[in-house]
Formats: sequence, C-alpha cells, structure tokens
Amino acid sequence: MIRSESKASLFSFISSAAICILIGMVFIYSSSSVYALERLGTADYYLKKQLAGLAIGLVGLFILRAIPLEIVKRFVPWVFFATVFLTILTFVPGFGTSIHGSQRWIYIGKIGFQPSEALKMAFVVYIGYLIAKKNYRLQSLTRGYLPILGVLAFTDILLLKQPDFGQAVTLALTTLILLFIAQCRLSHLLFTISSLLPVVGYLVYAKPYRVQRVLAFLNPWDDPQGSGFQIIQSLIAIGSG
Repeated sequence: MIRSESKASLFSFISSAAICILIGMVFIYSSSSVYALERLGTADYYLKKQLAGLAIGLVGLFILRAIPLEIVKRFVPWVFFATVFLTILTFVPGFGTSIHGSQRWIYIGKIGFQPSEALKMAFVVYIGYLIAKKNYRLQSLTRGYLPILGVLAFTDILLLKQPDFGQAVTLALTTLILLFIAQCRLSHLLFTISSLLPVVGYLVYAKPYRVQRVLAFLNPWDDPQGSGFQIIQSLIAIGSG
C-alpha cells in the first residue's frame, strides 16, 4: 500500500513538473522567437538552449534517482555547506563577478555559473533533511523550530548580500510551507510570519527599484512603456488567448 502511494505521489510530481516545463517552453519560444530570428537568424535558438539544459537536468534526475536514500541523507549536509562556501566565494575579489550590480557569478575561464542556483536546491533538500531529523522536536521552539529558522536566516542573509531579494523570499516561503506540512506549532508559524512582514516591507522600501516593481505590479498603466510594459503585454497575451 505504501509503495503504491509512493508511486502515485511520484507520478503526480513528475506530471506536474512536466506540465510546468511544457508551458515554460511555449512561453520561451513565444517571447524569444522574433528576437532570436532578427538577431541570430534562427527563431528557435533560445528554445534549443533551454532544451539542452532540460536534457542535462533529466540526466541528473535519473542519476540521483538511482542513488539510495541513505547515501543521499549522508551527503546532504556536505552538499549544502559546499554550495554555501561557493556562494561566499562570490564576495571574494578575484572569484566573484558583478553583473548588473549583483555579485552572483563565478567564472572559470569563459564558463560562468551562479552558486546561488545550486544553493537554493541544496537548501530545500537540507531543510527537508533537518525536518525529518528533528521531527519529534518540531513542537519545541528552541530544540526544533529555531535551529531550522537559523539556517534560513543565514542563507537569506547571503542572498540579500548579493543582492537576490526574490530568491531570499522564495526560500523563506518554501521553509514555512515545509514546516506547516511537517505540522509544527501553528502559533510558532504565525509569530514568524507576523515578524517577517515588517522586515520584508522594510527591505522593499529600502531599495527604490523594489518599490518601483511593486508599484508597477499594482498599476502597470502608470508607466505603460517602461516598468509596466511586461505586465501589460502579459495581460494582453492572456486576454488574446
């Protein structure tokens, strides 16, 4: 019974991911085909680039799927701390590269990558690992709940330093959802959310471009050719079917 439920959950997960990937591919081709045709001479350049990344991801999926869970658990903390170390290296002169004001990239020759992209995946798995490990302590504020929030706070501080506000908010929401699913105390969650809201508000207000993004989202018609352009085009696309 448990095995059949696991297979059903796996099928639901893969089906949901496949649908999201398919929709993403359609969006990528729709938004980039004209630009790619004009600049690069082929309309499907960015679609092919995305498909190549998808192929690499699928290979990684099958490799990780074949690794026994006990081995994964053993190496999860090491992988997480390795991605943290690489993310810290982005702040070290000679290692990190600033692009458009964000210190997120490391280049090895001509190949560049963002350690924070690996960090967010390792973080989610590590938080799941901690929740499973501390499951019987999650009702305790000091022994179960706060240590997990401490990992979140440390990771988010690194991301905000880059800065990567969107990523930091995404990880915070993911952690709260995982804690809710793990049935930690609702009072702890509500207190955390009520405490984070003023912090998020301050972080948005502290940077003019973040304020501009919020205002553009609330009323894109105030600047239809500037900050509101993408949102308006999205609304037109949805309205046009």
